[in-house]
Amino acid sequence: MRWSRPFAVAAVALVVPLSAAQGGCAPPERSHRGAAARMVYVQNEASSAWPVRQAVSAWNAGLLRVKLRVGRCPAAAAACIRVFEADLGPASAESGGKYGDASAFFGAVRLNRNARRIPARERAQTTCHELGHALGRPHRKELGTCMYTYVEPGASTRPDAKDYAAVDARYAG
Repeated sequence: MRWSRPFAVAAVALVVPLSAAQGGCAPPERSHRGAAARMVYVQNEASSAWPVRQAVSAWNAGLLRVKLRVGRCPAAAAACIRVFEADLGPASAESGGKYGDASAFFGAVRLNRNARRIPARERAQTTCHELGHALGRPHRKELGTCMYTYVEPGASTRPDAKDYAAVDARYAG
């Protein structure tokens, strides 16, 4: 059987993955134990008022089996969290407005464009918190994690060991 050139090129493309320079994915990062870490892309479409890279770094600081990478989502099959802004109503503490929300099912984080002027610490806590929801984490009652139920001055802007372990377990295998 003789293959046409377009068919042969397509067949090779299925077998030989593209390098990052050719538009493919970068090689997998290695975890602390040497196994390939699963990559979850974070496509940031929010304004620079929201510290998305800082939140990604906070999560990556303790994850072993999964790593977050800020960048465009490469393919429909890749794990991806899309971060964007939406009008979620008034964003003052007095109005009880929300600063953001997230869906693990849809891989989406919505940050309230009306909350761009809240204090930087609250934006950092909110961004980390909503990213945690997109990774599958629920609210927590401990102030030592960004997954604390409310935006509070004493709450952390980072996940804790329990959050890291749960996300690693969810993405294992």
